Amino acid sequence: MADRGFLVEDEVNECGCKLHAPVFLTAERAQLAASEVTSTQRIARARIHIERAIQRIKVFNILKFIPLTLLHVSEQIFKVCTHQTTYQKPIIADIVDFD
Repeated sequence: MADRGFLVEDEVNECGCKLHAPVFLTAERAQLAASEVTSTQRIARARIHIERAIQRIKVFNILKFIPLTLLHVSEQIFKVCTHQTTYQKPIIADIVDFD
């Protein structure tokens, strides 16, 4: 997922992934098509949860300052912090079927 102005589509495609970015109006287009509105709304809903997940990772104090002596293991430190967030309460509540 990317926002406007991030030109990363080629790099994302090289990794075999698909880029999801909202559609924006331009000077030539005054209104979005119905399918584009739906797509943009779905991306916006997902973005909220992604921002919450990122915020959970940011609370680890070790990520605020990694000394140069640990720079060679910084990727592993980041991975441990992200894995620790999986033990927290879920971001999205389970959907309950009331039928």
